[in-house]
This record gives sequence, C-alpha cells and structure tokens, in this order.
Amino acid sequence: MSAYPQLTPAEDQLVADARALAPFLQAASDEIDAARQLPSHVVAALHQAGCFRMTLPLDEGGLAAGFLAQIRVIEEISAANGSAGWCVMIGSANNHFLTYIEPATAREMAPTPETVLAAALFRPAGLTASPAAIASVGDGPSPAGSRTPSGPGPAPTSSKTANPCIARTATR
Repeated sequence: MSAYPQLTPAEDQLVADARALAPFLQAASDEIDAARQLPSHVVAALHQAGCFRMTLPLDEGGLAAGFLAQIRVIEEISAANGSAGWCVMIGSANNHFLTYIEPATAREMAPTPETVLAAALFRPAGLTASPAAIASVGDGPSPAGSRTPSGPGPAPTSSKTANPCIARTATR
C-alpha cells in the first residue's frame, strides 16, 4: 500500500473525463483567445464533466472530490487550455469554500451545483468596475482570466470591489 493519497474510482473517472476534454479545449483555444473569455459551449462542457462542482458535497449535488483529484483535474484542463484551467481552478476552489459556511447561506449563494462563484481581491488600474469572473451555462460567454484594459485578469462585471459575483444558471 502506498503512503501517498490514492484517488477513489469516482475521482479517477473525474480526472479521465477532464482528460477527455483535451481535444475539445484545444480546438476551442483560438476562439477562447480571440474572445478573451470562455464561450458558453466550453463552460457547458466543463460543467458536464463536473469540473466546477467536483468539490461540493454529494448532498449539495457535487462530486465530493478530494484535493488531489481537484489538482489533477485542474492539471488536465490546464494542459489543454490555460484559460480554461484557470477558470476551473477558481470556480472549483470557491465552490469548495461553500462547505465552510452555514448550509442555508451556501444554498443562497449557490442555489444549484451549476453555480460558479469567483471574485477578485484587487482592482487593476484602468477599470471602472471591480473584476469578477462569472461562469454560467446559458447566459452567454463567460470571462476567462485575461480581459482587462491593463493586462491579465477577469473581465469587469461588478460595481463592488472584492465582492463575489454569483451566476445563477436557472432560466430567468
């Protein structure tokens, strides 16, 4: 038996699903780079593979993946497309933080497993709004980590600095 952490069969499948997205993400790279954001079909594929909800508990619609599985999924996605990997890292980590707050508050912040939370704790020069990345299915393109007038960073979408934006994926 190894002293190193081992993935469960479900976590192995999650990593395999992320690895299987590589050709799709590589094919979308020019589109992602040109738009400087993740197109909705890319976000949908990442959702389908469980990339954003992997750290949520099972009873919240998540996959209850451990830290090692999360890192391996991020590694697989990042190898295929760095912007997608960055967004998966931010979204899955922030969803994990929901497990540390009161369940009712967490459900209010993220009412569905498809909700992805992201925020920034800084304000790049040249922006009139604070940066916050939103990734949601069906609401159009979602910012990747490279769209500010002053250089890398999420697209400006909120008027409140350092406050998270929440994308709700339910039909409005």
